[in-house]
Amino acid sequence: MRLTCKHEIMLLFVFLLSISLSSRAAKQPPHSSKHLCLDDQKTSLMQLQDDILSHNSSSISFDDNSSLKVAKWDERTDCCLWDGVSCDSSGNVVGLNLSYSRITGHIGAIFDLRHLQRLNLARNNFQLSPIPSGFERLTNLTHLNLSYSCFSDQIPAGISRLTRLVSIDLSTIPFCELPPTFNDPDFNHIFDFEELHRLRLERPNLESVFRNLNNLTEVILDNVDLSAQGSNWSQALSVLPRLKFQGFASLESCFYSTLRQLSREVFLLPRLQTIDLSKNPLLTGELPEFPSHSSLQLVSLYQTNFQGKLPDSIGNLKFMTNLLLYTCNFSGLIPSSFANLTSVTEIDISYNKFSGSIPPFRDSGVPKLADLRLSFNLLTGTIDPLIFTLPSLKVLYLNDNHLSGKLEDFPAASSVLEQVYLNGNNLSEEIPRSISEIPSISFLSLGANKFTGSLKLEAFQNLENLTSLDLSFNSLTIGTDQPDLMFPKLQELKLSKCNLTEFPTFLKKQDQLRILNLSNNQIQGYVPKWLWTSSLNELDLSQNAVDFPEEPNQGDSANSILSPLVKLAMRSCKVFRFPEFLKLLDGLWYLDLSGNNIEGQVPNWIWHSTLQYVNISHNRLNSVEEFSPYVSLNLLATLDIRGNLLQGSLPSGICSLSSLSILDASHNQLSGSIPECLGMMSNLTVLNLQGNNYQQIPPDFALASSLRSLNINGNLLEGQLPRSLANCKMLEVLDLGNNNITDTFPFWLDKLPELKVLVLRNNSFYGQIQLPRRNFSLKKLGIIDLSSNQFTGDLPPEFLESLDEMQLNSKKQSATLKTIGQYEYYQDSVTIMSKGNEIVLVRILTIFVSLDLSNKFQIPVKSGTKITGHVPQGNQFNTYTNGSYIGNIGLCGLPLSKRCVPVDDSVPEPPQQGESSAKESLFDWKFALSGYGCGIVVGVALGYTFLPDLRYNRGRVQLKRRGRRS
Repeated sequence: MRLTCKHEIMLLFVFLLSISLSSRAAKQPPHSSKHLCLDDQKTSLMQLQDDILSHNSSSISFDDNSSLKVAKWDERTDCCLWDGVSCDSSGNVVGLNLSYSRITGHIGAIFDLRHLQRLNLARNNFQLSPIPSGFERLTNLTHLNLSYSCFSDQIPAGISRLTRLVSIDLSTIPFCELPPTFNDPDFNHIFDFEELHRLRLERPNLESVFRNLNNLTEVILDNVDLSAQGSNWSQALSVLPRLKFQGFASLESCFYSTLRQLSREVFLLPRLQTIDLSKNPLLTGELPEFPSHSSLQLVSLYQTNFQGKLPDSIGNLKFMTNLLLYTCNFSGLIPSSFANLTSVTEIDISYNKFSGSIPPFRDSGVPKLADLRLSFNLLTGTIDPLIFTLPSLKVLYLNDNHLSGKLEDFPAASSVLEQVYLNGNNLSEEIPRSISEIPSISFLSLGANKFTGSLKLEAFQNLENLTSLDLSFNSLTIGTDQPDLMFPKLQELKLSKCNLTEFPTFLKKQDQLRILNLSNNQIQGYVPKWLWTSSLNELDLSQNAVDFPEEPNQGDSANSILSPLVKLAMRSCKVFRFPEFLKLLDGLWYLDLSGNNIEGQVPNWIWHSTLQYVNISHNRLNSVEEFSPYVSLNLLATLDIRGNLLQGSLPSGICSLSSLSILDASHNQLSGSIPECLGMMSNLTVLNLQGNNYQQIPPDFALASSLRSLNINGNLLEGQLPRSLANCKMLEVLDLGNNNITDTFPFWLDKLPELKVLVLRNNSFYGQIQLPRRNFSLKKLGIIDLSSNQFTGDLPPEFLESLDEMQLNSKKQSATLKTIGQYEYYQDSVTIMSKGNEIVLVRILTIFVSLDLSNKFQIPVKSGTKITGHVPQGNQFNTYTNGSYIGNIGLCGLPLSKRCVPVDDSVPEPPQQGESSAKESLFDWKFALSGYGCGIVVGVALGYTFLPDLRYNRGRVQLKRRGRRS
């Protein structure tokens, strides 16, 4: 049959239509027709949805479930298309990503998804509930991420059965949003919050959990407590053959367990690429010799106690990109092989004890190095100028070392170099011109060196990207030949001690300047209007004879322009009144007017609700006006009014300063009773009322749980010590000397576990010192002064034996030199006696040890406690007289009249005055041997001042020096 044209067209249409339908069918995913989500899988997911939504609806954290992933799951659709769900070709759920889903609990239905390979529950909030059991049912799991989801308690043992695991991340966070129960005040009395808060591997420990997980390539346990006894977790991980990455940043074990040492073998795992153990300050260890085939790319050990020298073989790490060893305890020379890490982009080994010279970095050896930080070490020698020419270098920190000599000119600097910090060294002579020609420089710090000569600011005018410049504390004379100098738009400028005699006029055009420091110059007169009407946030004019106009015109634009100023320092400016313009500074949080000549009353208009730090010490103020009831000072944390002429009592408004942390009203003429509210302030850490005329101490310190330093020395206090001081569990310094306190020895002070300084001298303490119990101990005590009291009887030998504990504590503390009460703007002080003279220690080192039992104290003769042998010569020993050694009849040699008999096993003499060695310490140790006398000893002091390691051996006094010389 012959087809007509019409039939042919119809057949062609049908043919094309069939092709189109076939093409559409081919484009559909397989599971849409053949591989739909299996019914049992959908049932489990729907159960999971119901559990999550019902639990979240009752949670205080989430009152709207509309944004949850699971809330969008629709039972009428294919579950393999649901958000966060992935399936295999058979319709089994193999991946579940519910991260950032605001889940708060009840996830048991997950364990019915037996084919699951990847599970991600990161960044949810399970409100400190335990990780649920049931993971052992997910035998196909290869990737498990439960990080930062506020789980707590023991990690379940079932995880140890997931033998196919390749990656596991159980990291947690320090602070979580708590369920309603935790907000009940009674609940916090019953349970220790920190104990409940921790996610930990204890029973079983990490070694047990990971022993059989041989497929692991990635382990991340940031902030997890691994403090279980007998848990050698580093050794456990060192046997995992495929491990490429391990992260243990901020392990809680550093706070809850004894010091642990990392096995060197961990670094030698053949496939290991990344190791992160940062923020574990008690974790110790040393780096191994690295093989040439190491795969390491990132090593992060910062803020740990790793120590020792860096091996020369560190140059074998050809794949190393990031080496972060800052704030550790490494020492020795920096290996020259450092300069051959061809893949490295970042090196930060600052805050260690590295010595010697900087390795010879060249562009051929470190072509990719972008960030080099060697600051806060003991590096010496000169700076190789070629370091500025490294092609990829963006950041260079060499500050706070002992680098010296002339900084030589260098050829064209790196075109990408943005930050150069050379401050805090001993660099000398003139600043090379090439420093001011680094094209991309934005931060340049040359302060606190020994640069000399005249420097014209015109040298920096072509640096278009310069935003921060520090030339402070050199021997430079800074000036300009162009009053209208077109200078880069700076944000920070520090010209302290630059021999300026006037305010630089180019500052008029610096409309982006936020921080300006012109302190320690010879500028005189009023601050020009164009400066104090600028956009400055921080201004330091200290040590200049300057002031602000007495009555600024409040009708102009000053009010709006001055408001950005948040920090003002005018120490020792010869100011004789409070500047009126303070009334205009509504945003001020830092005010320092100390060391001036301001007289009269402190007006209440200087107080602003934004103030956090106020220092008006060392003026001639005689009273403080009551605070205005219209101004809240809830942010004020530090108030320093010491060294004035204040009389009477403190303003009553001081009791309403809820954030007050540091109050120093010492060396005034305050009298009466110390305000009782000061013993009830929960945020108060430092209370210094020394040198006043107070007669009564507050009776109740029940709420002073944060108090670290209490100094009431030199008042007229009477009566007994309040027993409520035992509530001050954080107390480190207790100075009650030079009062009229009448009491027995306060043995109850052993309830203060942090006490380091105890001064009771020159009071009326009486009676015998008889230890009330065998376990009495002040373990951290370093300074104790009981002199000039009315104690009677013999001092118990056990008390003297505690000296050994003091020495042991001193030795432990010497690893890292710290001061007691390390506050940003404040340092504790204490007065001690040395050779009959009072010495004020403004910064109290934790390794400082001193004992004074002089005047009317009976000290027993006890075998082994007398000191015998040759008195050492040189240094501080030459300053002591014959009287310093009364009662130690076994001593001989100068300055004593008794000569020594030579013996064969003599101990080498200490270095004579002027001698030194490579291991010389930071301090000249002083040692007084007096005080172990018979019967009643009057006017004899037993002093251990900067106590070295003292040992009794064969009748000799052996002196061991340690530390670093400042």
